Amino acid sequence: MKKLLADTKGAAMILAACVSAITVVLCLTIVLTAASVRAIIDGESDLQQSKVWATSLTIKLQDELMSGKTFETLDDENASRAQNPNALWFYMMDNVISPTAGEGWRYYNEDEFGHNHNFADRVFNVSASGFSEGEGDMTVTMYWESESGTNLKNDSVSLVIIVQSTVGGKTSRIRSTYLLNYNEIHNLYTDDLGEPYEVLYDQWVWSLSERE
Repeated sequence: MKKLLADTKGAAMILAACVSAITVVLCLTIVLTAASVRAIIDGESDLQQSKVWATSLTIKLQDELMSGKTFETLDDENASRAQNPNALWFYMMDNVISPTAGEGWRYYNEDEFGHNHNFADRVFNVSASGFSEGEGDMTVTMYWESESGTNLKNDSVSLVIIVQSTVGGKTSRIRSTYLLNYNEIHNLYTDDLGEPYEVLYDQWVWSLSERE
């Protein structure tokens, strides 16, 4: 029994470390993108800069979630991951799991204990000098919603991304909602003896539902 508890705690610690590492990588990706956008829009008015900055990062995150991310096989998914491992699509795949399966990113449901914004929001603050624990020039807030969080295949799952930028006291805010379409793809292969076998691939496809 003690060995089972130790193994369980060890697995939870490893998973928590992996989630933390992925979160840090995504932070760095947001920082680099925001810095490049800021260099481009220098000289514009404060309000215009904040709008361009928020819009540019919103589109960047949309591309990482949707562009070229319709995979038919696990090999296709792994090939894309090798080229762009920090894309938001992979962040979602690696973090959004059923809370009954272990430590993970909790879904948002204001009426359910332990699933309000205090638990469900993941917030990334970006300043001119890079990632910041305090309030930066830009804030990216993400949370995902589920009907029950118990089975992604049967639930209606959505992701909300709020990008807010402030330049010279002028603030722009863009809220995007994406829907997850979950499909089961049956891939047929042939083994060394020429016998056919089937491999099931869980396909995730995100689509933009609303932007305001």
